[in-house]
Amino acid sequence: MAELFFYSPDSAQQLGPLSADDLKAAGVTSSTLVWREGMGQWEPAGDVVELKYLFIGVYNASAPIAITDSITTQRPALYRPAVAYEAPRTSQNTNGMAVASLILGLLGLVGLCAYGFGVVLSILAVVLGHMSRAQIRRNADDGDGLAVAGLVLGYVAIGIIAVGLLLIVGVFITMAIASK
Repeated sequence: MAELFFYSPDSAQQLGPLSADDLKAAGVTSSTLVWREGMGQWEPAGDVVELKYLFIGVYNASAPIAITDSITTQRPALYRPAVAYEAPRTSQNTNGMAVASLILGLLGLVGLCAYGFGVVLSILAVVLGHMSRAQIRRNADDGDGLAVAGLVLGYVAIGIIAVGLLLIVGVFITMAIASK
């Protein structure tokens, strides 16, 4: 014969008796107080050995951590189920502006040899890199590394252009002073 339990949903009233399966259907949680004949006092349902199977996989912060009573049986003597959690997203979107920033940064470096055409591409790489990093932080997208790489390449190309322009201006100034 199945054991019958009484339960107290609010510590003021006593309901039952119900079988273990009927307790679950009645909305009894692991912290609801239960009692059956032979028990000394009311106990939380999650602490009663015969009822533990009802709460497997349900979080109970007051339950002790799981300890097995023997290696051969692997049966938990004290059971504390794992905390339910939201699974991490497995497929995130890669930010398109981050990809564009990287491509423009690469083309900007190569384009330096094409009569300064790389200047425009490098500036666009920097602008798109900063915009994509802002979107990535806001939307939790992937692609932050791509955006940083595009920024670095864009800034390096702009730096090379700036140094080149300073050298050209320096040469012209030196020629102007030498011709006097």
